[in-house]
Amino acid sequence: MTMMALFTATIITMILALLSFWLPALTPDTEKLSPYECGFDPSGSARLPFSMR
Repeated sequence: MTMMALFTATIITMILALLSFWLPALTPDTEKLSPYECGFDPSGSARLPFSMR
């Protein structure tokens, strides 16, 4: 009985792990893939400083 429960838990864990890697790859969203710059439209490199004032 304990071996069956351990086997079932392992299988469910593996299925959920595979789904978590596989499902997001199906629908890449351009909005999610773009850099977030605190509400500013991206302009140039993300490494350039900008004025906070």
